[in-house]
Amino acid sequence: MIRAKTITGMSAGVIATGAYDLSRLLIVKLFNIPLNPFKAIPVFGQLILGANSSGAAVLIWGILYHLLNGILFAVAYCFLFGNRNWKWGIAWAMCLEIAMFSIYPSWLHLQAVMQEFTIVSISGHLVYGSVLGLFCNRFLKINIGGSYGN
Repeated sequence: MIRAKTITGMSAGVIATGAYDLSRLLIVKLFNIPLNPFKAIPVFGQLILGANSSGAAVLIWGILYHLLNGILFAVAYCFLFGNRNWKWGIAWAMCLEIAMFSIYPSWLHLQAVMQEFTIVSISGHLVYGSVLGLFCNRFLKINIGGSYGN
């Protein structure tokens, strides 16, 4: 059961993080929102490599950190709530949204684009949570067996 939840969570994390990123990019492009949805990625890389770092290494480490967050939060969800109704994935993602929303605006100096940031961020987390909840619910039923709530 531990192996199945870990593999399911890791797989769900990759897919849900991809859906999260794609949804934020689409929202920004479709609605012509003046916001870089990936502004935090190089900041993550600089936190890992040092504030004076730049270039490809910063971007690569930032992407790896971002992906690792998505995967590890998905594994945690899978162990805690993965066998529940898929809507729990949305609730989980909204908890992550609250945590992120309490840090990112001042950290990334987003005061001038708070409305846009809010729309893009909440939308992305709704997609992440939906994909995560559906994936975990579906594949844990297959890999572990049992009848979970729909």
